Amino acid sequence: MAITEETKTIFTKEDFKSKIKHLEFSDDFEIDLNKNQIIFASNGIGKTSIYDFLKEINTECSYIDYAGLKEDLIKSGKKITIGSKISVLDSKKEEKLNLITELSIKDRIKNLGVNKQADASESFKILKDFFKKKEEINASESFISNFDNTDKDFLAINNLPKEEKDFFIGNMGLFFSIDEKEYKIENIRNRFLVQSMDFLEKYLEDETVCPICSTEKNTKIKDIIKKNKSDILVIKSQLIDKALSIFPNKKLNEIELLIKTITSSIKEKNKEILINFGITGGNSEFIEKLLKTKIKVSVINGQIEDLEVKAEKFYKRLKKRENEIRRDFKNYFEVTNDKDIVFNNDEKFISITLKRDAKTYSTGESNLMAMIVSLNEAVASDKNYIVIDDPLSSYDLVNQYKIMYEIIALNKEYVEKKITLLTHNANTHEIASSQDNGFFKNHWYIDKFKKHLHIQEIKEINEGRIFEISNFIKDDTTDDKKYIDLLLKKKDWGEKDEDHNLFHYHLSFSKKIDGFEFSNDYLFNLVENLDIKSFNFQDFKSNGVKKIVYLSALRVWVEKQFYDKGYTENEEFGKKIDKVFPKNEDQLFTWNNKLDRSFLMSKKVMLNQNCHSESQENEFNYALNLTIDDILNEILEIKKAFIVVTKNEIEN
Repeated sequence: MAITEETKTIFTKEDFKSKIKHLEFSDDFEIDLNKNQIIFASNGIGKTSIYDFLKEINTECSYIDYAGLKEDLIKSGKKITIGSKISVLDSKKEEKLNLITELSIKDRIKNLGVNKQADASESFKILKDFFKKKEEINASESFISNFDNTDKDFLAINNLPKEEKDFFIGNMGLFFSIDEKEYKIENIRNRFLVQSMDFLEKYLEDETVCPICSTEKNTKIKDIIKKNKSDILVIKSQLIDKALSIFPNKKLNEIELLIKTITSSIKEKNKEILINFGITGGNSEFIEKLLKTKIKVSVINGQIEDLEVKAEKFYKRLKKRENEIRRDFKNYFEVTNDKDIVFNNDEKFISITLKRDAKTYSTGESNLMAMIVSLNEAVASDKNYIVIDDPLSSYDLVNQYKIMYEIIALNKEYVEKKITLLTHNANTHEIASSQDNGFFKNHWYIDKFKKHLHIQEIKEINEGRIFEISNFIKDDTTDDKKYIDLLLKKKDWGEKDEDHNLFHYHLSFSKKIDGFEFSNDYLFNLVENLDIKSFNFQDFKSNGVKKIVYLSALRVWVEKQFYDKGYTENEEFGKKIDKVFPKNEDQLFTWNNKLDRSFLMSKKVMLNQNCHSESQENEFNYALNLTIDDILNEILEIKKAFIVVTKNEIEN
């Protein structure tokens, strides 16, 4: 298969920027779908925009997300289906039906004087199906598909003067009647010409057996011929009367010649082509619309045929998983009766009858059900790439492990399919590793620095725990790493241990521990002398260390502002805020108008996180889930509130 935009699987900065205008990407930003991988991104960073971009630009992937999945599931009641994208096939059929009905071919047939099935005489018999309810659409499609405005008979009529053309179309039925009757007379005569004239005269006088079809007639053959001749004269008389009103300037002999010319011409032409011309009325606008519709219907028919072939292949692959599908719905949703899971060989889908209405299942159960349905559809499709957005979103812990097991188990059956998981949940890596430590070999992290998104590979992680602090500091030799080591020991300190002073500020405090000089002034100066340009974007581990240390340093910096105003009490951060900004009382000190109690209380949780890291799911989880820009923006916002932002910080 040729590589096109639709089959492209490696996307770079330029690809993303072409569609996602509100985000900026680093020059080396790249996502390659040709591997099993987990991509972690913090909330608000633009992960959903990236997923939506992939979904729009690459139709050769299966995409799974919860947008609409659960809603469709709930609407299904007790019965859900697993199948190919039947809705796509149905929409194509609907699109074709709309194109066909828009032409109103049946209404145009009525212009020929054929208003019902009984009006369709021998010459108009090809129009009978238009008046059969079940056949009308097929007859219309056949007319569209076979229409040819380049046929010589079509062109011959179309090239007539407009008045003569309209006269023929408006009286086509009468002209066809003349032709039919003359044909009958000619056939009878030709049969008898091979016999003697005497025998012919006798035969015509008394014979009642038709020499053409050998059918016994109630009327003598001679009388049949007379009757047809008489009918022809009547029809021609009608045509003459009509022609006289249409062509008032023509003489009678000219009109008779015109009728004779048209009648003779019909004998040489394909009646179906003439009828097709009559349906169009020779209207150039309608003919143009008809030809465009013909092309569109042809294209859609090709698409429908392709979808039906894919549906057949899809169903065969799905059928191979019958035992697994029955097992999953039995184990997870108590669908124990085999009759409640029906493999419909005709319609090519699986119908599953649940024990109760889908809307009565819990959020975790509903998500699990939606994911199992989508996963089965994805592995049964002919697409070799699967992109899943937040597979563990809104799951309870038990269901997080269940769904990850299903993702990995399914793909072990279909190793040619590659899975990309996009997630906000850092536990996704750990849970995946617990199910199969080698399945997702590629782990990535999207960060934001100076308003640009960067994607980094996460290497040497500990059993999938990307936020396990040991991953960050085991090879780090910087001073920052030593402060993190000290924070990890903080939970073992007593309440009055003087080492707490290193992460607070009610006085300048330093202490040598294990040969290294620690100081709260060092942390204060990190924020005070912040140079954003020096905060270069580095690897995942180095950035993680910076986030932890700078968030810890920011609280020290705030307490130093209290200290500089004269507040030197040795208290917890929350109590200091209560004292410096008391409720319903005058403040102890004068600050700028933007700095008040509510502002600092809104920052309290963030500023205290690193001092209570043991209470987090992973130590320092809060800091590590922030982007570099998040950390820098928090620092600048707080410094601006205290009006101590430097010119260098503002410019950068």
